[in-house]
Amino acid sequence: MAKKFEVEGLTVKQILSMDPDKLSSLNTREMSRALRTVSLAANKRVNRLREQAKHGPTGAFISKKSAAHNIALDALNAVTKDGRKTGNIFGVKQTGGDRNKMYKQLAEIRQFMGAKTSTIQGAKAVRQDRERRLLGYTTEEAVRKAKTKKAKAAVEAKIKQTLSDTYAAFRKYLEYKGLPNNNYVRFEGSMAVLELLKTGVQDDMDPETALRAAIERDEAEYQASQAPDARTNPFSLLG
Repeated sequence: MAKKFEVEGLTVKQILSMDPDKLSSLNTREMSRALRTVSLAANKRVNRLREQAKHGPTGAFISKKSAAHNIALDALNAVTKDGRKTGNIFGVKQTGGDRNKMYKQLAEIRQFMGAKTSTIQGAKAVRQDRERRLLGYTTEEAVRKAKTKKAKAAVEAKIKQTLSDTYAAFRKYLEYKGLPNNNYVRFEGSMAVLELLKTGVQDDMDPETALRAAIERDEAEYQASQAPDARTNPFSLLG
């Protein structure tokens, strides 16, 4: 009687919830079976996100005007390497059947499927949270105040552009500072810095100029914080 696969009958959630030691103990055939099961679900999720997006000027995905849902695209850009990877992202074929590569891809799928922005509902909620943090209102709230269809479209486009440019500059700020830039949560960061960048963008600066202005402001504030204060430093009173 043929040996039953360890993963036979398990759901995607059950496979992705397997203990790492248990997962690593699977033989090549079992791991291949597990990867086939979860990669099918993961690729479908990727494609649902792709339907809401288009390639922007840098190649990374941005929301398209005709999208049914206005969403944050962190998870999509993470797994597609900012739009550079096409077709099915996950699968046994992509690993060449190498057991170690299959194990690594199962871990990547777990991270992707666990990301809030990997689902339409979650990605929409993340986008709304960011708008509230940065602007004080969501696109939906702002659009309701517009009187005409043309005005609504203009409001939505303005908000998208403001956030896109602000967060593009913020990513570069993280790189400049050598700070962690997790692909799945790229834009969660200091509100003080985001506010500086947003102000620059709203003053019609391009992202690069807004970035330079924020860096200069940041460095000036640091220098000011290091300056001796005559009120607290008694030696500054000596001639």
